[in-house]
Amino acid sequence: MPNLSLFQKGAWASGGYLANVQVDGFTLLGGQQQWMLRNSNISTPDAATLGGQWNVVLVGCTGAPRGTLPAAGWQAAITNLAQTPVIAEKPFISIGPTGLFFLEIPAVQFLAVGPSHGPEAKSVPFSEVFVARSSEPGIIQSKLDLGLHVVLSPGIYELSAPLTLRTSGQVLLGLGMATLVAPKDGRPCVYVAGAAADVRVAGLMLQAAATSATKTQPSTLLQWGEASTPASDASKPGSWKLIGLVTQRQSLLSVLRPGADHFSCWNWAKASYPTSSLGWVVQTPTGP
Repeated sequence: MPNLSLFQKGAWASGGYLANVQVDGFTLLGGQQQWMLRNSNISTPDAATLGGQWNVVLVGCTGAPRGTLPAAGWQAAITNLAQTPVIAEKPFISIGPTGLFFLEIPAVQFLAVGPSHGPEAKSVPFSEVFVARSSEPGIIQSKLDLGLHVVLSPGIYELSAPLTLRTSGQVLLGLGMATLVAPKDGRPCVYVAGAAADVRVAGLMLQAAATSATKTQPSTLLQWGEASTPASDASKPGSWKLIGLVTQRQSLLSVLRPGADHFSCWNWAKASYPTSSLGWVVQTPTGP
């Protein structure tokens, strides 16, 4: 694209995220308060031209200004990492030349710089994919246990037990803001067993359920592994990209197994209670 303007004049611009973009002209953040750009050529090495209000994070970008910390006056604080250590992109669906559907699982990338619109992907025929409907949440686990990938069609899925992924390389992909409502006993929406590597969880909204008033321990909407799980293999990272709606009794969005530091993740949480109640806590999971 010739130029990229990420704000409207006279309008509020709170922040956002953008990746894999080639800008041939210049990039303008304007009054964006927080912004992250990953693996893009933004063609704007001048920080004043790029703009931004408070915090700008650049990872694996070219044509970008150098890091400037801390912020000074109207100049945003810029964090610039020359390379993206690990990328495990979100899976997507494609249609082949004969009209058949395939689940595309992009290969993991390491030390990536600049945009890349064609990373190698594994094409999985839909004979190995189960497409779920919200009217039948009870059969999803049996399909996961068979090792199938699962695509959740749009809808609200009321869960009585966590969706558990035990197979390495397995995908749980939501379409159209598919929403998983956590079990009412406080267990998570999704649980990834510690032995499963290269699992992808994406495109989902995870919603906390009303739990017992006597419940005092914080619980999680997504649990990845157990306390006894060995450190993960750096060449086979798991990833998740999701939205979490949390409550006071289910205030922890994600739990990582100890030593699992090779995850590509993007989380967003919105709380309907005082912000002082929202935050990350240290927790040692034992499994749902």
